[in-house]
Amino acid sequence: MKDNFCIFCCENIRPEVDAILATGSLPRATVRSFPLHCGHVTSVWKTVSDQYHELEEAGAQVCLCGCGCSNTLDIPKEVLIGPSLIFHAAGASMFLPEELINNYQKNGALVVLPGWLSRWKQNASCDKLDQATARQMYAESIREIILLDTGTHPGTVGILKEFAEFIGVPSLVLPVGTGYCRLRLTELYLTWQCEQEAIGCRTEVHALEKKVADYSMVSDLTTKIIGAHDEKTVILQMLDLFFLLCSPKKAEFLPFRDGVYGDDICIPQSADNQGLGQVPFPDLSVQYLIANTGDGFRFRVMHDQQLLGILSIDGLSLPGYLDEYLNLTHFISQVAGLSITIARTYGDLERAVAEREAEIVDRRRAEEALRQANKKLNLLSSITRHDINNQLTVQMGYLSILEKKLPDSTYNEYFQKVSTATKRISAMVRFTKEYEEIGVHAPTWQDCRTLVDTAAMHSPPGIVKVKNDFPAGTEVLADPLVIKVFYNLMDNATRYVGKITTIRFTALESGDDHLIVCEDDGDGIVAAEKEKIFVRGFGKNTGLGLALSREILDITGITIKETGEPGKGARFEMTVPDGAWRMVGKGA
Repeated sequence: MKDNFCIFCCENIRPEVDAILATGSLPRATVRSFPLHCGHVTSVWKTVSDQYHELEEAGAQVCLCGCGCSNTLDIPKEVLIGPSLIFHAAGASMFLPEELINNYQKNGALVVLPGWLSRWKQNASCDKLDQATARQMYAESIREIILLDTGTHPGTVGILKEFAEFIGVPSLVLPVGTGYCRLRLTELYLTWQCEQEAIGCRTEVHALEKKVADYSMVSDLTTKIIGAHDEKTVILQMLDLFFLLCSPKKAEFLPFRDGVYGDDICIPQSADNQGLGQVPFPDLSVQYLIANTGDGFRFRVMHDQQLLGILSIDGLSLPGYLDEYLNLTHFISQVAGLSITIARTYGDLERAVAEREAEIVDRRRAEEALRQANKKLNLLSSITRHDINNQLTVQMGYLSILEKKLPDSTYNEYFQKVSTATKRISAMVRFTKEYEEIGVHAPTWQDCRTLVDTAAMHSPPGIVKVKNDFPAGTEVLADPLVIKVFYNLMDNATRYVGKITTIRFTALESGDDHLIVCEDDGDGIVAAEKEKIFVRGFGKNTGLGLALSREILDITGITIKETGEPGKGARFEMTVPDGAWRMVGKGA
């Protein structure tokens, strides 16, 4: 990979090259010139080779340009075919098409550049020719002198007249400027630039391919710990993951906070666990230490340059993969570190809110701090969800390629299992997005009849009949996401089409409370599963809908339970506390 684009030119054409670079069309190009040698040597290469090799060793892509004097560049073959030299040329052909130059020269014209012309007397002198001999030599081979005026050497027209009179031939000035030379160099520059970008893209692709595997591991961790507010829960989930990935005999974490080590948390728990001790990491300048036995390591878990604790993994079943385990730990510890920090912040805020519940000013401060903690949680969720979705897209793409490359039907079952697992992860990610929106906005009064009608509009048409028996003006104070509760209840009914034909919504009184009732004419739910259906992950599908519904309703103290009689249909009762229910036009 050549990091620099350098125009290595004779001093005679340095003004032209400087003028081209001044246009800004070659922003990353540089210029370096070598002393003119007109009339001095027969080969320029011997005098410039040291400079060229210096540029080559510095990683430059080189354009070697001479001025067109009688000396030759005489470039060695190994340099011509080497990777550093991209272009070499000399003289007038750099400023006009070579066909035109050849035609002029066939008619006996001497085509010169301003830099060479300005030094014609010195050139003749260096050739050790007296004036008469020089005049005779030029006159015998030249019928006309043509100056290619590049616009960079003022006063050369007068020099041209003097030179022409000396030889005794006519002269002509062609105002060519530097445009043709600039276009030639720009073409070479853009080709070099595209190659650099292509190399960079290939490098990035290789890096991203490696990250696919890493992120699949990280996604497992983040799916477990996202939304967890308890520090010990986060640590246990982290240790569980390490136990799954590394298969050690023991995984242990020693929390560190405010300069003090806490009680160690260990998997598995047993009476002979001796703990990490009070000086688990004597050298705090390194991030990890490898055990003397070579089958374990200790790792400092950090966040924002703060030590959160020491992770210890002992008794690896495959110690030969220690480097891979350490690389994986680097990734996981970043997410775990952020999660532990958020859990500690959340715990601190909960304690602060409990201690200062009776005070208006301190409570507001705690609520604002809690809002910031939730904002961090949402940020973690959003970033993680975005990364996981990107990696799932890559994974599905690779899976599709593998299915085409491995048409053997014996692999179909494995492809189906991977695809199903990927879709389930995607559903979990979508759940985290919906979950993080709960409680973001203040509860509002919402019309129950409108909620049912709106949810029904988004359900599959014609499958299950929806009866909306809410009295007009029935309103409930709930989180704005309460519409998802009604939709989830209808969606569950449509999954059992054929068994359920009608779903009905109504309102009832129960002492000081009010009930929102949703019932259907299906088979109902067996007694052993009436509470399990509200647990996240339970069921044949994603098992997220009813769990999410209970969280949404709980924002304003509304509870939900299933009270139907098995064999006679399901019945969901949502108990609305007094103060969260009203009939518009009839008082609160």
